[in-house]
Amino acid sequence: MAYEVEVIKASRKITDRKTGGLSDILRVAPYARVSTDTEEQLSSYKSQVSYYTELVNKRSDWQLVDIYADEAVTGTQVNKRENF
Repeated sequence: MAYEVEVIKASRKITDRKTGGLSDILRVAPYARVSTDTEEQLSSYKSQVSYYTELVNKRSDWQLVDIYADEAVTGTQVNKRENF
C-alpha cells in the first residue's frame, strides 16, 4: 500500500489574534526564575532578566511583551508563583 505525504512548509508569518491579519513580528514573553533568596541566586535572576531583555531587543522581528519571573519563590507550590 502506497501513501502520499504532503509537506507543509513553515511560515514566518504570525496571525494577529486581534485583527486576524498576518504579522512578521513575534511577540515574546520569556520566563526567568530562581528558587532561593541567596545573593548568588538573586544575581542569577538579574542576569536572566538582563539576558532575555537584550536577546529580544536585538531582534527587529521580535517584540518583548513582558518578562515573567519568580524571584526567590518555591517551585513546589504553583499558587506561590504568580508569574508562572
